[in-house]
Amino acid sequence: MLNLFGRKFPSENFPPVIVHVIYLLMSVTFCLIYNHMVIGVSDLRYDEYAGIYRVLEGNAIKAIQFRVLVPLIFKAFKILHIPDRAILIFIFVAFTYFTLIFFYLILNIHFRDKVFNSILALALFYPMFWNFILLNQIYFYVEQSTLFFLVAGFYFLLKKKNVWLLITFLIGAFNHPSVIMLIPVYLLFNYNRLLKKDTIIYSVLLVGGYYVCFLVLKMLYPYFPADRDADYGLIHFSDTVIALRDLPKHLIIRDIVFNFGGLHIFAAMFFISGIWKKFKREYVFIYFLIIPYVMLAVLRAGIRVEEMRNWIPLLPFIILPALLYLSQIKNPLLKLSDEVMMETGTEAKI
Repeated sequence: MLNLFGRKFPSENFPPVIVHVIYLLMSVTFCLIYNHMVIGVSDLRYDEYAGIYRVLEGNAIKAIQFRVLVPLIFKAFKILHIPDRAILIFIFVAFTYFTLIFFYLILNIHFRDKVFNSILALALFYPMFWNFILLNQIYFYVEQSTLFFLVAGFYFLLKKKNVWLLITFLIGAFNHPSVIMLIPVYLLFNYNRLLKKDTIIYSVLLVGGYYVCFLVLKMLYPYFPADRDADYGLIHFSDTVIALRDLPKHLIIRDIVFNFGGLHIFAAMFFISGIWKKFKREYVFIYFLIIPYVMLAVLRAGIRVEEMRNWIPLLPFIILPALLYLSQIKNPLLKLSDEVMMETGTEAKI
């Protein structure tokens, strides 16, 4: 049994079996706490945001109806006659577990010590506890799956596995529109290859594939009930002003400080301190995605700046620069890989 626990699975690029077990147990723990503190007694049939059955019946509001992936997975498991809540927890645990695996693989790109990386991957739970649970009062069934597709897509992008990136992106498009964030990240990562044939082809495939998925969903669900989100995606800056004016000031301060558990402060220091100059530009430019996302939130273009769960899609793009900043602490456990480090003497070419 001990030999089994020590064996890397499914290949040498992955952690030992014991790490998989720990990831699974931690995922179960997190999702059970999430169920207890956030999901609560949400009505899966009639609730506006939690109503999976409404999505399956095609009568959810427009902002929700196109997010069909989790409801379809839920429907597939119904044939086993498992209680609804148990199916949901299983889905959330699976997405959380695989998110940890891909985050571990991303850490291996940035840091050399794979043993420590397998432990460090659990740090992902820290900002998740803040944004999914402690600062969140709204249950929405795509939170875990949204994070999974962004982390998995981010990994395939960094490894330049464009076919897998495209597959992940297209499946993720049926889960939540935030997967579109991977398009500008792909362009930023390939900033110096924008006119190369493969970059153009995959950029077209990503953009075109997203709209094809949208058209497919529109054909499947052409009619919607009365929808308070009918103008979803338009600019409503005045709503942000009103929300921030009416929200108690101590809550505004709390949310500013503890969004991502405060890791955004370290991410900001990554740029302010100039440490970013030590890294290859493609591994720095991808984090500039944060700027347009924040602008969209301030303008309230489909993102509510005061709702902390809306910041979840940015999580992988916050925690990585925060860790890169903390890597400058004199500690061998966070020794950076040659993959991300700027070659000596190239800084002057910026």
